[in-house]
Amino acid sequence: MLDDAERLRMTLLAMMRYSTHYKEGIGNNWLDELFPSKPIQPGENFLGGSIIVYNYDGNSPKLYAAFIVDGVVIIRSKDLPYDDSTPWEDLLLFGTDISCVAMEFDGYWDRDYNTRRFNFVTEEYPWLFYVQGGNLYAQYWQDDPLLLATSVTKCAAIRGWVPVAGDTTNDQGLIIAYLKTDGKMYYRSYCIQAGGLKDWEIQREVTELGDTIDDLALFRTNDFRLGFIAEKSGNVHWTMTERNYAGMSYWPELLTGKFSGFTAIDLIEIDYVDVAAPIEHLSGRYDTLCIGLNLEADVVGTCTGADITGESEITLKFSQPLAGNIARIKDLVMVSNEAMTVYYTPVSTAIGDANNELVLAVAELLDTEGATTITVGEATIYLQPSGTGSMLPMTAFSVNASLDRDPYHLVNLTGRFNMTTLNFIEIVASNTSNQEAASLTGRFNGFTSIVLTKVGSGDV
Repeated sequence: MLDDAERLRMTLLAMMRYSTHYKEGIGNNWLDELFPSKPIQPGENFLGGSIIVYNYDGNSPKLYAAFIVDGVVIIRSKDLPYDDSTPWEDLLLFGTDISCVAMEFDGYWDRDYNTRRFNFVTEEYPWLFYVQGGNLYAQYWQDDPLLLATSVTKCAAIRGWVPVAGDTTNDQGLIIAYLKTDGKMYYRSYCIQAGGLKDWEIQREVTELGDTIDDLALFRTNDFRLGFIAEKSGNVHWTMTERNYAGMSYWPELLTGKFSGFTAIDLIEIDYVDVAAPIEHLSGRYDTLCIGLNLEADVVGTCTGADITGESEITLKFSQPLAGNIARIKDLVMVSNEAMTVYYTPVSTAIGDANNELVLAVAELLDTEGATTITVGEATIYLQPSGTGSMLPMTAFSVNASLDRDPYHLVNLTGRFNMTTLNFIEIVASNTSNQEAASLTGRFNGFTSIVLTKVGSGDV
């Protein structure tokens, strides 16, 4: 078991794998303040590399370091706890003209029931990633290399979170991120696939970080996220994934007790099955909510005007014939005076004398001296563009209706009149198609004259 000091030391050393370059050793300024850096490979030709922690099941933990000298990758290991007197062990040397190298273990998280913590258990050997001639290769220890990408300049690797009961839906995978000559960051993931096997997934771009990236790094947070870091002109930019809840935050339920008289206790594991939800179908009969215009014409339909055609009746005229549930329109329009201070109650709507007329009846007597306003709401009347088969709602509009003919009055005088002179004024409108003549009947005594004054051109 490691004490707290050594555990901190391991953590800090492991965190250094998030940085791409290590000059003259595995330490840097902030790490040197905690404990002196320990040289791996001094020399002017040293290039940066990766440091990771080996924690294979049943074996003692170790540090693994990969770095480049004169284009050749050197991999060394050292037992933990760290001991200055123990030399680094050479494990592997390979390649030529390699410009960048990254290394990471794949593995899984296992609960330690003594410490009540989860520990990352690595595989026996790490994955190696290196850039050679602009090509990015992945290699599981000494297996054959696999080409992952081209036009690559730098790379960094990390093992993403996978829940304790992880499957194909939530394994973030072993991730290799890399920069290409276009200045953008990309990554590929080695994840659990359908059937339980692992494979490399397609290339994806980290679009949130843009381009003109000079350097990159990766990190893993304690709330089950992965982070991508980009250095641009000396400034650091970063973005993180959504949480991949790993089931490691709480201790599992524990059943304890004293049992008597039992012959057996069965603990039944819940079987979770991932299935595709069936396609849902919605069917039924739907009544028409509105009327339609322009069902045959090429010109967009409009309302051309409105008239008061009765004491409680208004007729709206449209440029095209109407279609649809005409009777329902009474529930969708508003009738008022022009100032919208008096409102009338629509009681019916129907097609008028022509199929482009809509007759609207209200419960109250209309004010024939002033205009009446009819307001039609949004999506009450639809237009059908010619030949499209689709319906587009007309915008809300209002139209004023006035009396379609001048007012007239029938004048009938009946009785016995005792006067010498009768002055009678009749106002006759110019449009008299439906106007009856005024009439004067009765018995007249003592008249010397009757004066009739006619105003207008109609007949009396």
